[in-house]
Amino acid sequence: MIVFDEVERVQDGDHSFTIYDCRAEDGENMVAVLADFVRQLYVEPENLRDVLIAAMTEATGVADPDAINEAVQRTLTAAVPQPGTHPRPNLDTARNELGEALTHLAFVQAHGTLVPASRIRNKEVRGQPSRGRDLLGLDEEPLTAVIGEVKSSSHEASPPGV
Repeated sequence: MIVFDEVERVQDGDHSFTIYDCRAEDGENMVAVLADFVRQLYVEPENLRDVLIAAMTEATGVADPDAINEAVQRTLTAAVPQPGTHPRPNLDTARNELGEALTHLAFVQAHGTLVPASRIRNKEVRGQPSRGRDLLGLDEEPLTAVIGEVKSSSHEASPPGV
C-alpha cells in the first residue's frame, strides 16, 4: 500500500493544489506496488477471464482452458514500460498515465474518494491519452463531485508551468 502524507495545500476558492510525499508502507518496494496498481487499472482479472471463457465456449473444442488461464496470468504480470521509452514523450507511461494513477490512488487512500470508473481502464480509444477529465469521483461527507485534471512534469517548479 502507498501512504500519502500531505506536505502543502493551496486553496483558491473551490480549487486546491496539494503536494504529497508518498511512500510504500512497511518497507515494500514502491515501484513494485505502483506497477501492481497500474496493472490493476488496466486489467480486471476476473472480467478478463470471463470474457476469454465466454469466447472459448463459442469455439468448443478449439480453445484450451489452461491456455486461457496462462494468458490471464501473463497479462497480469506484464511489465510496465520503463520511463522515457515511448517515441512520443507525451504518451510515455511515466508522464501520461503514472500521474493519473497516482492521483487516483491518492484520492482513494488519502481522501476516501469513490472513483467508480478508472479513466485509464475505460478509455474511448485504447493506447491513446484519455480525453476529458482525468479523475471523476465522489466524496461522501458532504456529498461532493471530485473532478481532477492531472499534469505530470519533471520540472522542479511546483506546481509546474503547464
